[in-house]
Amino acid sequence: MLGTYALPSQMISSEKHMVIDQIGKIRFIGPILIVIGIIGYLLCFWNFIFQAKGSPFPGDQKHLIVKGPYRYVRNPMYISWHLIIFGEALFFQSLDLLLYFSFWLVWFGIKVIFIEERTLKKRFGETYEQYRKSVRRWIPRLTPYRENG
Repeated sequence: MLGTYALPSQMISSEKHMVIDQIGKIRFIGPILIVIGIIGYLLCFWNFIFQAKGSPFPGDQKHLIVKGPYRYVRNPMYISWHLIIFGEALFFQSLDLLLYFSFWLVWFGIKVIFIEERTLKKRFGETYEQYRKSVRRWIPRLTPYRENG
């Protein structure tokens, strides 16, 4: 979570920080997104430690996580992280943070599709394929995914 605090803090403290005044009162949605993102991130981390018996790195998981937030969307940790950054961009009315957010949105999209999903498919085979077909990558389901069901 260093990237959600250290670099953004430096960006908004910079003399060259670009502010988007037009955001106006919408900026107060930012803290709500930040809190939702932090809660989501912590829930995901909990799942990795106690259900996957490992760390968030795909090659380190002993079990495929299909519980908690992962019942609704395949990448809730990344979504949570992006909510934090976007919330910061709104609250600080920061063009710099909005560009930072956009960069990571593209980077994680590429990383998930070309690296992580392939790693998970090799590691968990048909179990992952069934999960992948049932749960979307970025847009949450309305009903929870049920393993073997």
